[in-house]
Amino acid sequence: MGCDKVAPGCAHCYIHRNMALADKQPWGAIYRTHRCWTDPLKWEARAEDDGVCERVFSCSMSDFFHAKADVWREAAWEIIRGTPNLVYVLVTKRQSRILRCLPDDWGEGYSNVWLVTSISCKRDLVNVDVLRKVPIHPKAVRGLSIEPLLEDIADELDLTGIG
Repeated sequence: MGCDKVAPGCAHCYIHRNMALADKQPWGAIYRTHRCWTDPLKWEARAEDDGVCERVFSCSMSDFFHAKADVWREAAWEIIRGTPNLVYVLVTKRQSRILRCLPDDWGEGYSNVWLVTSISCKRDLVNVDVLRKVPIHPKAVRGLSIEPLLEDIADELDLTGIG
């Protein structure tokens, strides 16, 4: 949990409201929660028993590729590798860090990881081009989270290579 403001859309981010309700400082600090490391194993067992895949919006109150998450990211990749019935949706405003933060065995990508970048305005459109350069497994999704939308981007948005 927690983040830093890096883009215009951050001024309207839901993290501020939700973390204030939890009595946590939303900006400047990263909080590692216990359940993030135990719940996926429970969800994996349930999904395997049910014969389904479940989606996990990982780091929904932070950014998986935040520099302050570097210390625990490898442990997160281990959990992701060990839970193939969970599809992790990793949304980031730090797409320039994705390539250097991928695990050594990423190759063409993991089938259970969707990489998504946030777009709020025309200034953010270059982020789509950066995301396109990240290898993604054929069964995975390279996507966009277009919110909070601050201006009309429809005429300039190129969805080539975006799922």
